[in-house]
Amino acid sequence: MIQWHRGHKKCYFTIVPTKLWEEFRSLPSFAYNPHIKSAHAYIKTKDTTLTFMWLRKAHYNVMCRTMKPFEANILAGRAKTVDAKHYAMYELDLMSSNYINTWSKFGINDI
Repeated sequence: MIQWHRGHKKCYFTIVPTKLWEEFRSLPSFAYNPHIKSAHAYIKTKDTTLTFMWLRKAHYNVMCRTMKPFEANILAGRAKTVDAKHYAMYELDLMSSNYINTWSKFGINDI
């Protein structure tokens, strides 16, 4: 559970590899300055045209084409429908499995 609200954006939870989650949780604090700002700067050193917005849109696009619509909406922070809320509360294991299967279709098997 993340429960992070920034402006109009909401992040209720996310699905990430366990090792990455453990490293994130071990941080003593997490804030826009310096954490998010430095992540944006790092991305800019790799590709000046790439933004987190494009990464988010690409991720959502992949999810929409390979998962159920409400699963993609849950991952995008839009768990508004009854089925999405039910799924988010009671079937996270199934959604995690679907998420892994989704990326395996693109040759990404190390999630």
